[in-house]
Amino acid sequence: MIKKPFTIVGTREIYHELGEFEIKAVLKEGFEAILTESKFNVLDSSGKQLKTSQRIWGNKVKCMFLIDENVSDGVAIANVSIVGKDNDVYSLTTYFWIIK
Repeated sequence: MIKKPFTIVGTREIYHELGEFEIKAVLKEGFEAILTESKFNVLDSSGKQLKTSQRIWGNKVKCMFLIDENVSDGVAIANVSIVGKDNDVYSLTTYFWIIK
């Protein structure tokens, strides 16, 4: 079993403008063949879920998220979950600031 089948890349420490941004989960070699599902959950500091979309491209799962005027300033959280064919769920979390 793979302990950590992916890493999260592409996050900034601080997002200080409105717009659409991207976070990537880069899968380790061989894991993309057993990927069955991925889920990105991005929450602002008030616990509100941000609008997201995602797509798988090669060994990357890209998540686009939207920071608009309704998103609260403060520490945000992005939780990435990947499900393999064995139904094991692998999760990683990253934190960042939103200051508009």
